[in-house]
Amino acid sequence: MSTRDDILQHLAEAPGSTATQLSQALHLGPADIRHHLAALLRSGRLRTLPGAAAGRGRPARRFELAGPGRTAELPLLCGILFDLLAGLPQTALPEGPLAAIARRLLGAAAENEKAVPRLNRLVHQLQALGYAPAWEARAQGPVIILGRCPYEAIRADRPALCDLDAILLGQQTGTTAQPLERLAAGGRRCVFRLIP
Repeated sequence: MSTRDDILQHLAEAPGSTATQLSQALHLGPADIRHHLAALLRSGRLRTLPGAAAGRGRPARRFELAGPGRTAELPLLCGILFDLLAGLPQTALPEGPLAAIARRLLGAAAENEKAVPRLNRLVHQLQALGYAPAWEARAQGPVIILGRCPYEAIRADRPALCDLDAILLGQQTGTTAQPLERLAAGGRRCVFRLIP
C-alpha cells in the first residue's frame, strides 16, 4: 500500500485525525504527511473539519474522507487489482495485462483515420476519462499533454500506471508514446512525444 492509501485507511478508521496524529500513527515526518494531505485534498479525496482547539495558537485542522460514503475502499481495491494485473507475466493475456487494460479503457483505435482527426478524437475520449488532455504539433512530431492524472488516488508507488498511459496513447495513435515529462516524477503534467 502507498502512503496515501495508508492515510485514507487511517482516516476511514479514525475520522477527524489531525496531521500530527497521522504523523504519529503512520511513523512519518510532519512534512511528508502535509505533502500527501495536500495532494489528497486537491484530488477531492479528503475534506477538512473545523480545527480542534488544543490550548494556545491556531486550532489544528482535522481531516476526514470525502465523497459518497466517505470510504477508502474503492481506491484501495483498485490499487490492489492494478498491482496484481500489472504483475502478471506478459504471457498471461494475449496482448499483455497493461495493453489489455488500455484497450478496455478506450476500445480499438479507428483504422485508416487521418492523424489530426485521430488526435482530436483521442483528446475528446481522454477528456471523458478525466485526463485534462491536449495535443500540440511540434517540430519533432506531435505531443499529447495530460494535465491531470485521473488515478491520483492510487498513482503513488505505481509507475506501471504511467506505462499504461504510454501504451494507451500508442494503441490509439499507432505510434510509440515516449514520455518527456511526468506528474509522478514531479512534473506539472505528463507529456508524451508520438514517434511513428
